[in-house]
Amino acid sequence: MSKILLISLVFVISNLSVYAQKDSEKTKFIVDIPLLDLPANLDNNWLAFNQFSPSMPQSLGFSKSITETQQYYTKRMFFNPNKNYSIGRKILKETGVAATNLIIEAILSGTPFGTGWTHEEWHRAVMNKNNVGSYNDMNTFPIGQDVISVSNVLDKDLERFKKSNNPDFVRMGAAGIEAQFEHVKALQKDNFFYGLNLSSQVSYWKNTINAMSYLRMTSTIGGDDLTIELENEEGTDISERDFTGLDFTAWIYDLSRPNEAYAQRGRHVSGVGFRRYRITSDLTTEELDYLTKMGQLQMLNFVSPHLFFINSIKLNQNLRFNFGLFHYLTSFGYDVGSNFFVEHKHNKIFFAFHNYHNLNNSFYGIETQIIDKAFKVGNKTLLLSPSVHVWTQPNNQEFRTDESIFGGKVKILAATKLGKIWQPYLSVSAKTKGWAAGDVYQDSNFSGRFGIRTFIK
Repeated sequence: MSKILLISLVFVISNLSVYAQKDSEKTKFIVDIPLLDLPANLDNNWLAFNQFSPSMPQSLGFSKSITETQQYYTKRMFFNPNKNYSIGRKILKETGVAATNLIIEAILSGTPFGTGWTHEEWHRAVMNKNNVGSYNDMNTFPIGQDVISVSNVLDKDLERFKKSNNPDFVRMGAAGIEAQFEHVKALQKDNFFYGLNLSSQVSYWKNTINAMSYLRMTSTIGGDDLTIELENEEGTDISERDFTGLDFTAWIYDLSRPNEAYAQRGRHVSGVGFRRYRITSDLTTEELDYLTKMGQLQMLNFVSPHLFFINSIKLNQNLRFNFGLFHYLTSFGYDVGSNFFVEHKHNKIFFAFHNYHNLNNSFYGIETQIIDKAFKVGNKTLLLSPSVHVWTQPNNQEFRTDESIFGGKVKILAATKLGKIWQPYLSVSAKTKGWAAGDVYQDSNFSGRFGIRTFIK
């Protein structure tokens, strides 16, 4: 980690004079409010709506909008876009921006609509789909608190959920850091494709380090000690308990045991309810080694110029690009690959290569997206963003199978301009069986989303 920080510092100092003051002439920041997401908002008799639990795209839209708004006004506190600064002043001011962003991020992480809240909401999105009620304790503003729960979850619901849909049950544990990586990717796409040039690096680093540290901790004695401490403090009130404890010991445990009944976890230390939480002694050597390997692979998420103050790499007058590697946990194992951000002659293109893995086998996928391609329809401008994602993944999302299935997802977002800054949009998607980051449905599904974007000029 020290080597990464040293390299980061070198990049920051060497590129400040180039990147610090290239603010967008068109867009300052983007507010994206997904108002309706179907069928996610209506699943299980409006469960998500009744307990205020937005879908994955909705909670991500809220947190990204707040992050970009905060980052823009923080930067304006230190930089006047019409003024030139010496390299020394730029370094000093960028340090001030970073320190302020870090403080504000720390506060927002313990509030509704922050990235911590979104982390918990993505757990809940999987639970909502499977008719499991819950409460996000981030709604109590636990600023500075280390451990936050998704509470008010019934044992009988978890027992039924595990039995009926183990791939979703596994995905539930990993969905929190999936949200954080999708948050980072969404910020990177906005900075690259819309030229925002926000100082988003603190958010990139904070979410990436947090996810890696959390994942690595769960395979250690320190993680076990925390779990045991939490169990001993909980008492007999089931409603106060978290749905799973440390996310990733639960993730690998259920990933490796698709047919084990939930009741086999045993009784809670208080004698009331099931023992929900797992520790390393509950894992086999194979499972613990796999979990440790996941912590090591998290280093891939640091490989990106985005994290080192480079939002765009210009090759010539007509072509610029950026890239990043990634590692996600999935319902069958993990996904590693690379994201590419490209703009060629004003054509905005995102694509990614995927290498999916279960225990012993590899599978492959590729996705591509064209962003905001403009078409004239009468006197209106229609912006279309089509995307295609195809893959082979383990049959039935299984951890140990060598059989694969072919599948994919197609999506199109259509937006139109309403005035100078407003863009109402409609998005529809269809997919086969399979895991895709940011899509709660792992079975075949057709979804539609309506919202409005505001491009603040």
